[in-house]
Amino acid sequence: MPNDPGECLYRATTHVLASMVSLSLKPLKREAFPGMEPRALQVQIRYKGERSGELGLVLERGLAKRIAAGMLGLQHVNDILDDMIDDAARELINVICGHFLTLMYGDQPVVEMSVPSIAGIDGTACRDLLGDPGFDTFMVEDSSPVLIGVEIHSAQAET
Repeated sequence: MPNDPGECLYRATTHVLASMVSLSLKPLKREAFPGMEPRALQVQIRYKGERSGELGLVLERGLAKRIAAGMLGLQHVNDILDDMIDDAARELINVICGHFLTLMYGDQPVVEMSVPSIAGIDGTACRDLLGDPGFDTFMVEDSSPVLIGVEIHSAQAET
């Protein structure tokens, strides 16, 4: 029986946040989602080959800054520069994708992963993602909203 992609992404994200930066992730009902700050970040990674799909995270810059500080072992988030935030968000989705692929497809998935991409996303686009069934809503440490999404394009090798 195939794994549920949303559950696998949740488990992978929870594991990575806890192990890399000691943060916890909790599910949140869509109707309770507080919205995002105007300058949120969307980070995505694609994979293709024997399996293909896309993973995405939408998080506020303040949370991304906390994650970057945790990954770099820095005590003060004020020491984090914008390019450090972007690099940390890319590394986070890269590690999550590795865990997701293992949970979803086993230890030996044959895939090619893209370079993680990152872009700003505004409040209207975030609200649109709330209507996308591929995205789920979460809170990190009871204070920072996060959207995480998975899309499986194909379970067969691409030609």
